[in-house]
Amino acid sequence: MPVNLGLFEEVGEVLASRNQFFITTASPDGDSIGCMLALGLALKQQGKEPTLFSPEPIPGSLLFLPEVSKIVYEIPARSFDALLVVDTGSSKILFHGNRDLWRKISDLVINIDHHPDNDQFGKLNLVTPEAASTGEIVYQLLTCLKWEINEPIATCLLTSMMADTGAFRYPNVTPATLRMAAELLGKGAKNGVIARQLYSTQSIPYVKLLGQLFNNLQVDLGGKLAWSVLSRKDFEMAGAPEDTADKMVEQLDMLRDVQAFALLRQMGDGKIKVSLRSRDRLPVNKIAALFGGGGHLQAAGCQLSGDLKEAEKKIVTELRALL
Repeated sequence: MPVNLGLFEEVGEVLASRNQFFITTASPDGDSIGCMLALGLALKQQGKEPTLFSPEPIPGSLLFLPEVSKIVYEIPARSFDALLVVDTGSSKILFHGNRDLWRKISDLVINIDHHPDNDQFGKLNLVTPEAASTGEIVYQLLTCLKWEINEPIATCLLTSMMADTGAFRYPNVTPATLRMAAELLGKGAKNGVIARQLYSTQSIPYVKLLGQLFNNLQVDLGGKLAWSVLSRKDFEMAGAPEDTADKMVEQLDMLRDVQAFALLRQMGDGKIKVSLRSRDRLPVNKIAALFGGGGHLQAAGCQLSGDLKEAEKKIVTELRALL
């Protein structure tokens, strides 16, 4: 994985010379929360004062991570020496595009990310699209700084890597990914514990909602296209909160012939969250971009407003065209 040593050193100088840091992401998932916690723990070891903020509740599968209880959900009414933004591809989704808000937090924004469509919104942009996860970039940053990666930090970083690679099953995995993972195992991270927490500790509402996902499954083009929808009624019947289905689209990857697949979720605020996935380098991020979203070539997302059926029609039309 290419490393811009000069940029790593610039970011390192800021982390070493300043004291109060605000760390956040646009959306809490395994990669972003793992990175936030790893950075927070590393900064605390250096005598710094990190504040970790999440715009949404942390998924239950991540509550095992060290120091996760220290994450706050309200932005303090003061400024910081630097704003560190992890695993966030666009300024349009950070604080819902409210640049005035982040300027109040700090005039120095450090953008640490691996999304290929990142819009370089930071003063310093540590963006490496070749990385399988933002966790890889944070690992390299701490290594370049020669800061200790102890067992709690290693656990957070390995969680980041495992979350964005499907436990190292996805084609974004590189030799560098596995070498870093091996180093983290050597520092005390336990892959079996992390894998179980991420993939094998689901609630009864999750399993019920998963049943609804497969009950609503539709396929087309000889099985190359698959999609499902989850309405508000589906969530209510399962007794499942909205974040239960955050990664559920990945369950459709088990279909033998599928080349592109999607999940549309109707949220309580009327928005419809769309998760898109593909195989064989089909660019589903282009479809996400059509609706104001983004992401990776084979894993992207967006939000639509209005009727669920109409949103389904729009997304399926674009997926058919892509295929």
